[in-house]
Amino acid sequence: LNMRGVFLHVLGDALGSVIVVVNALVFYSYWTPCPKDGPCINLCINDHCAENITQMSARMNATELEKIPIAGPCWVLYLDPALCLIMVCILLYTTYPLLKESALILLQTVPKQIDIRSLNEKLRKLEEVE
Repeated sequence: LNMRGVFLHVLGDALGSVIVVVNALVFYSYWTPCPKDGPCINLCINDHCAENITQMSARMNATELEKIPIAGPCWVLYLDPALCLIMVCILLYTTYPLLKESALILLQTVPKQIDIRSLNEKLRKLEEVE
């Protein structure tokens, strides 16, 4: 019981580290950040960005508008929470049997592998047992 708990603890730590590395690699590979100097179109921030783009496009011609970098893609921002939820589901799925077994021990229930009827019969057959 204790070794399974230790294994699940190590599994959770390792899975968390793998998720951080995967998220960092995907973010580094796919995310295009806004430059520090100059304009940038970032559609992932707010709803009023569409208004800003419309105002910007009215002031600029098509060639100037094409030169403005666009940040994104936005799906990369949802990857970290999605991977964390998947990790939580995996950890809950694997730790539930351990939690259940521990709770049954604390409640002093009969283990599954013991047949209570045959044990009762064997005990009643012994002398000095009523």
